[in-house]
Amino acid sequence: SYFAKRTLPRAGRVLVRAPNLIESLLKIGARKETLVVTPSGVRDESLGSFDGDKFLKKYGVTGGPIMLFMGRLNPLKGPENLLLAAPGLLNQFPEAAFVFVGPEQSGYLDHLRTVANGLGIGSRVYFTGPIYDFQEKMEAYASCDVFVLPTSYEGTSQAVFEAMSQARPIVATDVGGIPFQIKNGREGTLVPYADVGALAGAIESMLKNPELAEELGKNARD
Repeated sequence: SYFAKRTLPRAGRVLVRAPNLIESLLKIGARKETLVVTPSGVRDESLGSFDGDKFLKKYGVTGGPIMLFMGRLNPLKGPENLLLAAPGLLNQFPEAAFVFVGPEQSGYLDHLRTVANGLGIGSRVYFTGPIYDFQEKMEAYASCDVFVLPTSYEGTSQAVFEAMSQARPIVATDVGGIPFQIKNGREGTLVPYADVGALAGAIESMLKNPELAEELGKNARD
């Protein structure tokens, strides 16, 4: 905030990812007339049909249902919270798979693997590394039953928008600009950051109510 308070008042334009972020920027010195809301978005082709089974086969993902995380493997993105939620879900769905797509940062992948193995769920957790090819990335979204983003903060998430374009129901944290993207109970479920119980419960509810998950996914795509 030290840097922001000295630069924001002098900026000619400030690009804001979501309208619900404006108030916090005003509090640290931004001038209202300079703020322009510019959400992230998706390519038109993202609304097409993609072969999720092709993705699962390539990376050797077996079983189901599939929970997908797409993003940097960084503590701030919350992937560890999804791992911590996994044992309870596996008690209900023993063949569930937890797929993490994204580049690691600062050796965090080793930590996540240690956590998964310590929880006894290593065989149901898959780390693919980053995927930059558009077709393959969309196949990853198409492969999942629930898209999960347990992040500590986002402006708006391109990954959430891309998952929505593939009619995936979303479970995400109620932080930053995500409530601008996802209305709780309409396109997905929002939970507090780091509340592993709420995260697991929201995913479990999706999996036990496929009709609800399908409705949320359709609303998300619409």
